[in-house]
Amino acid sequence: MANRLAASDPSQGIKVARKTKAGTKMLGYTGEEVARLLDLASNASVPWKKWLPWLAAATGSRIGEVAQLHGSHVFEEDGYHVVKIMPASDAGSLKNAESERTVPIHPALLTAGFLEFVTEKGRGPLFYGRSSGDPKRKHASKGVANRLATWIRANGFSDPRKAPNHALRHWFKTEASRVGIPDSVADAIQGHTDSSSSGVYRHIGLALMASALEKIELPPRHGAS
Repeated sequence: MANRLAASDPSQGIKVARKTKAGTKMLGYTGEEVARLLDLASNASVPWKKWLPWLAAATGSRIGEVAQLHGSHVFEEDGYHVVKIMPASDAGSLKNAESERTVPIHPALLTAGFLEFVTEKGRGPLFYGRSSGDPKRKHASKGVANRLATWIRANGFSDPRKAPNHALRHWFKTEASRVGIPDSVADAIQGHTDSSSSGVYRHIGLALMASALEKIELPPRHGAS
């Protein structure tokens, strides 16, 4: 295809058929569990323990995306305080092109003092000291994400079907649906690929995302989502 030797890609649309056994599907946290985790995080003194659970819950991001944030990725745009999810300049990476996005900062994070924390840290990495800058080596943020998962597990979140970090991403998607946020908007906030034919033409602006995020209550006060 790249060299124009074939008119079409014969593998397009092919998917590997995989069966998932009952009782093995990964799950998201309940609202009660998210509230408990955020309370635990709020009382932590180490920055990555304190802010990463909040960032993941407030944006539905993969933990690796927010673990590699720099202070320069937090700024104001069109009147909104935003965080830019992007590859870190020291060889940090994202899963795919759709993962790069700009997301308004949830009001709960602003109230909790996230902007003040960023100002104190400066424009460099927020949650690690430095990385090698070698794309062939593991980025320093991955170690932070692994330590966070271990810390969450050690504090009572032991359900093997709820990945310590990723269960927050599952919860966000479920909560967005519960409060009536359209899938297209939730996908834009989370960096999920919209595979529909119209998805490539749809661009979700900051105002729409900010309005949607205001519907996500943090910490949640209801029970299971």
